[in-house]
Amino acid sequence: MSKSLVARFKKELRSTTYLMELVDVLKRVAASQFQSLARSQAEGTSLSSRIVLEDYFRLIPPAQFRHPFVEKPAPPLGIVIVASDEGFLGGLNAAVIQKALSARGGEQAELIVLGERGRIYLEDLGERITPFPGVGEHISSEKVERLRDYIVGQYLQRKFASVLVFYPRCMSFVHQEVESFQLLPYERPPQSLDLVSSDPREIILEPSAYSIIEYLIQLWLARKIHELFWQSKLSELAARAMHLEASFQELGEQKKKQTLKYFRSLHEVADTSIRESYAGLVTRKKEVVGSHT
Repeated sequence: MSKSLVARFKKELRSTTYLMELVDVLKRVAASQFQSLARSQAEGTSLSSRIVLEDYFRLIPPAQFRHPFVEKPAPPLGIVIVASDEGFLGGLNAAVIQKALSARGGEQAELIVLGERGRIYLEDLGERITPFPGVGEHISSEKVERLRDYIVGQYLQRKFASVLVFYPRCMSFVHQEVESFQLLPYERPPQSLDLVSSDPREIILEPSAYSIIEYLIQLWLARKIHELFWQSKLSELAARAMHLEASFQELGEQKKKQTLKYFRSLHEVADTSIRESYAGLVTRKKEVVGSHT
């Protein structure tokens, strides 16, 4: 085996080692970001906000609970697809998109796609879409309100009659599932027994039940979209960390094989060099002996 081949094996081994170090850093960063994001979102705050809003809705008498946001007309359907623009998440994006497409059931639907990679994926399939920027590194209120305002505008103009969101939900650090959620029409929470038995004349609605419903549902939509973005980002970081961990393990196996190949070739070159040196010594010894005789 030539020394040039040994040098090539050594170079490949060094490249794999450097790549493993890079993947390990990326994996640790993703895991750290996951932990930071998980701590930053207090579930209690989100739950308490939802309970407060639901209590307000329950105060509105059923006879006055009228608004396009709560009506259930016929299709078309609006589908929001939350895709990721981060690397190593092609499989997760594909799962979200395919489940969203299957939800159409042959009916007409407007596809609202978040993220550049999701846009490219659907355009390659020949789908007509309405693109929006991805969630990004930080969940900004501007992106949440922009999506909410578009959905509200299209819904009130009857461009679509119901809105479903498809997004990855983080069940645990090692497990993510694609889930869907109906944003509109809004499903009113069940009436509590104490409010049902109370006199509706005791509740004053100003300026009107219609305006109150519209304001509360728009507020609820912003909170819900933010929550779905958070779940999507959490799933993205967890899936990325797990993918990088699998890549790290695969590179580790590859490094073992390359290390074995490198040292085997190194030993072969050393053995060849020793044999050639020994043969040269023997030849020179014979020549010396021959000259003396």
